[in-house]
Amino acid sequence: MKKYLPLFLMLLVFIGLVFAASGSVIVYVSRFGDTYHREDCPSLAVSKIRITLLEAVRHGYTPCKICRPPTLSK
Repeated sequence: MKKYLPLFLMLLVFIGLVFAASGSVIVYVSRFGDTYHREDCPSLAVSKIRITLLEAVRHGYTPCKICRPPTLSK
């Protein structure tokens, strides 16, 4: 069991870095939609609200199928 501890700790650090990096990625939402977008997405013609990717996911937004913004898993 002790021999796996360093591997486990490295994995936790890696996961933390991925979430930290994703949290600083900026995406955009609209006032009435339930998806998040890239800044230049045509779906954002009416309103464009800047938000971090992590906040968007936490608030239940899903990625736009048109502009394909970044996701937490990529």
